[in-house]
Order: sequence, then C-alpha cells, then structure tokens
Amino acid sequence: MKVAMVVVMVVAMVVEAEVVVDGSGYSGVVVAISPNLPATTTEQQEKVIADVKELVTAASEGIFRANFNLLYLAEVTVVVPAGWKVTHEETLPGESWEVADIVIVEGGAATPSAPLVRAGGVCGVRGGRVEVPYDYFDPNVQALYGDPGKVMAQAWLQYRYGVYEEHGYPGDTAFPLSYRHLPTNATRPSLCTDWDSLKGGWLDA
Repeated sequence: MKVAMVVVMVVAMVVEAEVVVDGSGYSGVVVAISPNLPATTTEQQEKVIADVKELVTAASEGIFRANFNLLYLAEVTVVVPAGWKVTHEETLPGESWEVADIVIVEGGAATPSAPLVRAGGVCGVRGGRVEVPYDYFDPNVQALYGDPGKVMAQAWLQYRYGVYEEHGYPGDTAFPLSYRHLPTNATRPSLCTDWDSLKGGWLDA
C-alpha cells in the first residue's frame, strides 16, 4: 500500500525541527546529506537526491507495515549541502546536521554498509540518529540485507523507541557479531533468540 508523503528540499546549515506524530504520520523528520559524499556534479547530486527520496519512500512504507498500518513518514525535509548546485525549495539559516534524524554519510570499508543506529542505553531508551552509508544505496548491497523498507523500519524503531538490533556487525565494538559466554567460555552469536532453546550448532562459515 502506498502512503502519501511530503518531501521538502532545502539548503541549510541548520534546521530546527522535532519529530511529532500528527494524526497518522510522523512530521518534522529531517534527513541530512553529508557534504563529504563524492558528488561534485549536478548529475551526481541529483542521483544522490533521487536515491534518498526512494529510500525515504521505502522507509515510510516499511514503517507503515511495521506499525500495523497506523503510522508512516508524513513530512520529511531533506537538507542538501550548502555548496550543491541542485534545485531546492528554500534556504534556511541555522544548523541541520546535528539535529537530523537520518544522515546520509560517505561510508567506506570501516563502516557497516547497512543503516545503523547507536543505542541510547538500555532497551526502550531512544537511540542516536540513523546513519545510512551511501554505499547502502547500491542495489547489490541492499540485496544482502533484504527489503530496504524493512531495514529502514527496523532502524527507525530503534531510533525512536530503543528497539535493539537483532544481530551484530563484524568488528563493531558496540554491536559485535558474537560474544564470549563466560559460564561456558563459548563463543555465541549476538541474537534476540533464547540461546538455550536453540538446537544444533553454530558453524563459522
């Protein structure tokens, strides 16, 4: 099911906005694009913006399904770097990067390719903003993680409501792929499943 969404393009150093639930949708959502992305030409910048709009649309539909068709992204402001040449609706004063809910970052080998949210503390505590490496927009990378709408919905729920990850990342100290179970001195994968209820063994493939 398609859901209606308003996307506004702005150039800003800062946007002061707070996400609120207005009726059946989230309003005041800010997506900021890093000026460090390798997009110097108008064509490259337009490609980035088109990718962002497509992902935000998928995220909205994924959130809508995850919330039992109750909530979606109703109003989204996309903040482009001040030096970009693309067409935008308006220029706003202030800082946007620091208050953005979702940021598009340059990514790289040291960064997980999937959207990531740093935990804000214990389960139920709102996490940090959603960081989306730009290499995640590659369809081949997205295919590794499944439906982008579901991936973004999971990141959004973790960001807004402190819902923890269901898996870890290789080499990530905050969200490790595995951990050492001290009572048995065994290596176990980071899962949401009750380990003692599982049957079989874990193979390092």
